[in-house]
Order: sequence, then C-alpha cells, then structure tokens
Amino acid sequence: MKEIKEESRCLASLAVFRELYNSEKDIYAIIGEFLRETISSCGKHQFTLTEIAHLLNETYDFKIPEAIINSALNRFKTSFTKYQGIYTIVDHSPFSNKGKLTGKHSEIQDSNSVIINDLFRFIEQEKKVKLSDNEKERVVQSFCSYIIEESTNQDYSDYISAFIVKGKRNVEFTQKLNTIKEGVVLYTGFKYNTNINELGSWDTDLTIFLDTEILFHFAGYNGSLCQTLFNDFISLINSSC
Repeated sequence: MKEIKEESRCLASLAVFRELYNSEKDIYAIIGEFLRETISSCGKHQFTLTEIAHLLNETYDFKIPEAIINSALNRFKTSFTKYQGIYTIVDHSPFSNKGKLTGKHSEIQDSNSVIINDLFRFIEQEKKVKLSDNEKERVVQSFCSYIIEESTNQDYSDYISAFIVKGKRNVEFTQKLNTIKEGVVLYTGFKYNTNINELGSWDTDLTIFLDTEILFHFAGYNGSLCQTLFNDFISLINSSC
C-alpha cells in the first residue's frame, strides 16, 4: 500500500492553497509561492517553462496550465535571465527561504492522515471486517475523489458520506474539510475564469433561486446528509458576503 501521505498529497496542497489565499488574495502570488518552493527544494538554477511546470504539478499533485505558471514566473522576472526558452537564475535571494511551504504542506498531510486513519476505523466498525492494504488504498483514493470532485460514485462513498456527517459535530474536523473544499473552488476556477485574480470575489448582486427539493433539504425532509450539504452551501454564501 502507498503511504497515506502520498495518496492524499493533493488534499494537503489544496488546503495550503486556501490558507495562502487568506493572506495573499492574489492567485498569481500564491502560485509564485509554490514556484519559489519548487525551485528552492529542487535546487534549480536553470530550467524551461515546461520543466518547472512539470516539477510543480508533480510535487503538489496539481494540474496548473503552463500559461498560468508562466504569468506567475513573471513575478520573479528581475531574478532571471531568459534566452531561447531557458530561464537562468541570477538572483537567488527570492528562493533562499527553503522549506517554509513544504513544512506547512507536511503538517497538513500529517493532519489528514489522522482523519483518514479514523475513516479506516469507521469503515471497519461498520463493515465488521479488517481492511486489507489494497482496500485501504481504495478508501484513500475514494476519499480524495469524494472531497475534490464531490463524486458519489466511488467505492466506499456511502461510508465516506456517513463518516463526514458524523464528524460535523467536530469543529476542527469541519474546519479542515472546509479549508480543502474552499481550496478546490479556487483551484477549479482556473478552468473557467480567464482572469484568475477575480477568483473568490463577487462584485455584483446575486439572486439565487432554489428548487422546492432544495428547500426540503433545508428543512431536513430528505435526511441529515442533504440538510448538511444545504447548510454548507448557506455558510459559503454568508462567508462571501
């Protein structure tokens, strides 16, 4: 079985992304922080755009387009020379703070590992069986997919949704999941917004019309999971106002 840390890398990366957004409020600056850490930790002195984009995406399990990474690199243009597509670092001072972001990423991965181990125990108690290493690997994959893609068609999705509903009473648990989910919203925005610095903001009035079925969710008529999802939706709206 792969280590839980390795399997859940993207969850930690998205949580770090959201936490950086709290302080930076600039998507290119946030990606710049990931670039800074990638260049520093890999000891890069020369690289192409394709090479550094591959390293960043592989390290943090992202899929950020090269065009966006190129724009983020421009934040450090006084530290580079560029000739025939090759970047050469001439000023290393912006990349000397090695390990700060990596440490935060590792800390969140450790925290996520605790949640996933709790999920293993929950499923084992519910199924009354001991999970094999292969089954645990599928649980981690399903959990990551469920959180990132909101997919309900994964293996163990029923157990995962029940586990999340059960954990809603735990404030720390809820905060961790919300940080990841908010990171997902920002990250997914790359695919749909040509001006990525508009992500996370809304400058005009917004009217939301709710179907009757959603109002049943609000009232709890469709079960606790649907009611919880509706409450998360309202919380997100209120936090954006």
